[in-house]
Amino acid sequence: MDKLHIRYERSGGIAGITMAAEAAEPDLPDDVLTIAAELLGGSSGVGTPSTAEPDKAPAAPDQFTHTVQISRGGERRSFHWSDATMPEVVRPLVETLARRAEPL
Repeated sequence: MDKLHIRYERSGGIAGITMAAEAAEPDLPDDVLTIAAELLGGSSGVGTPSTAEPDKAPAAPDQFTHTVQISRGGERRSFHWSDATMPEVVRPLVETLARRAEPL
């Protein structure tokens, strides 16, 4: 079976530095993998990728934009959230990846 692969990017904020991280299935905690698998499969309850747009939130100059791309085999989905629009259910995934992120 193909491994789950996640790419994370955070941009914006006061400094405007883009940070990125990549992780694969064996390198992430089980709870984070569950969130990613549910996002990929559409069972997370956060909506489809097309409805997860960062520009739906009120503008805030120091707000981050988070992009999460999840893939397994030929299946791939991308999600975009601002700090304000990020669903609570995905925060553990984003926080785990943000801790691993490095400047681009």
